[in-house]
Amino acid sequence: MVASGAPTSQEAQALAELAALVDRREGGIPLLHTERCDGATVRIGPDLGAHIAGGAVRGLALRGAGLTRVPHTLARLPALEHLDLTGNRLAALPDDLGALVRLRTLTLGDNRLTALPESIDTLSTLGELFVHRNALGELPDGLARLGRLRVLDLSGNPGLSALPPLAGLGSLAFLYASRLGLTELPASLGELRALRYLNVTHNALATLPASLGQLGALEELRAQDNLLGSLPAELGQLAALRELHLGSNRLVALPASIGGLRSLRVLDLTANRLATLDPAICSLWSLSELSLRDNQLTALPDAMNRLARLTHLDLRSNRLLTLPHALGSLPHLVRLDLRWNGLGEAPPWASALERRGCSVFY
Repeated sequence: MVASGAPTSQEAQALAELAALVDRREGGIPLLHTERCDGATVRIGPDLGAHIAGGAVRGLALRGAGLTRVPHTLARLPALEHLDLTGNRLAALPDDLGALVRLRTLTLGDNRLTALPESIDTLSTLGELFVHRNALGELPDGLARLGRLRVLDLSGNPGLSALPPLAGLGSLAFLYASRLGLTELPASLGELRALRYLNVTHNALATLPASLGQLGALEELRAQDNLLGSLPAELGQLAALRELHLGSNRLVALPASIGGLRSLRVLDLTANRLATLDPAICSLWSLSELSLRDNQLTALPDAMNRLARLTHLDLRSNRLLTLPHALGSLPHLVRLDLRWNGLGEAPPWASALERRGCSVFY
């Protein structure tokens, strides 16, 4: 580390005022001096610290500091790029937070925030926003104007029953929206063409929008623990999708279009109400892990041997009385779980799987 000068008198005063608000006042806020502040992570201590680069405060962390308010002096840190206020007791943020126009990362998780300031849309360089586990009931319209935002974590705000229009978030790649009060997703979700990861678990979603099929960059979709009774046919258009997690829903059938998910590697359908499987599932040639545990299946498609890359198959707790011989010819299978069905004895081909190293449970 190369020392690069103290902060300006204005910034030093702002840091002093912030230090006076924290629980651990002895010694003030630790300072780290470097020539530059490169990268998205502030290189400071685990809780309290300020990163000084080029004679300006570039990063500030006041995690678990007992703060009940953020003073207006924060606006006197115009070069601030990374701000972490995790684990305080903040119920509101000052409107002049919008003065931090160079901010790239804003972390506000585990507070008591009920709203975000309307001025948030002035943070035009913001790339990551974490507001998980707060008490948010709504989001400002300006949030959708943060065109450079790549990561948005809204999870753990149970009073947030709807997402705002999302069309302006053209750079968003990761959206965490679990444990909210969502009953539906906006059609504008399909405008997030850069989205790679979507987590909407533990909500009350009964359907997914057809616009989901427009998310051509989506690689992982987590929608377990909802109320989904069906899936849109457009789901099969997600050519880049690698993981699909739909456990603990109310699915009674899969759309035939699911066969279009040729990049899919992991499919979790645990704890649904599936009685049959569409044969199109056998077109998932890249699939390596398939969980069908806790459903109502009485049979499997005969063409299961087309899932040649399958390594893990979980069929526990169904109503299977017979199994297709094709399962015995899956060349890469390392674990097959058949417990708690009506099969009686192990199928005759199970011993051959075991001899080549596959664990078969029955």
